[in-house]
Amino acid sequence: ISHTVFVEGTFAADRRRGIEICEGIIRKGLHKKIKWFCETRVDRVDEEFLSKIKEAGCEEVDFGVESGDEEILRKSKKGITIPQVKKAVRLAKRVGLKIGCYFIIGHPHETKESIKKTYKLARELNPDILSVGIMIPYPGTEIRRMAKKGEGNYRLVSSDWKEYTKQRGGPLEMKNLSINEIRKIQSRGYMKYYLRPSKILFILKNFPLKKITKIMKSLLKESLF
Repeated sequence: ISHTVFVEGTFAADRRRGIEICEGIIRKGLHKKIKWFCETRVDRVDEEFLSKIKEAGCEEVDFGVESGDEEILRKSKKGITIPQVKKAVRLAKRVGLKIGCYFIIGHPHETKESIKKTYKLARELNPDILSVGIMIPYPGTEIRRMAKKGEGNYRLVSSDWKEYTKQRGGPLEMKNLSINEIRKIQSRGYMKYYLRPSKILFILKNFPLKKITKIMKSLLKESLF
């Protein structure tokens, strides 16, 4: 094994345990043999912690940012602020980690203006990996309850489980934004972000050409129709 991932929504939610894991990896010499990445929250990291995971062989840390609109973050009860996001990304870059940032479009009462704020923040953060998912009303969630009642400016348009995929969306749309409009915004946002010289070089270096071609065809199709 040369690479692995900690499949935990918030790596080191218990900071002390996270440090102990890293120290154990270093003590056993695994940091010289195995590279890994993890996901965590921006309010759970500081420079000391990020330096420790880097020392232990972590190559990339991914943050769930969700929105570039402070009001949406507050209402969604995410419990983070945009200044915290900027600080966490800045510190992670400082210690030499690759960065992944995850966003969602389609929050309750989302508008084109709030989505613009999300993409503006994404460009400012300039992570190595940008992922922008479309809100999905998974069973048992508050979003599902709101969608069924027509709250949050939502319209539930499908209960077909095949549609429940965050990178394409389908079961949920806004009364002011159809699912096709949301998909166009998502696809165009990806292209504007990744079709820049620095990102093109990163993509060519890290992904096979066949996969790049497949993704680009999909994005072009969604953005044009």
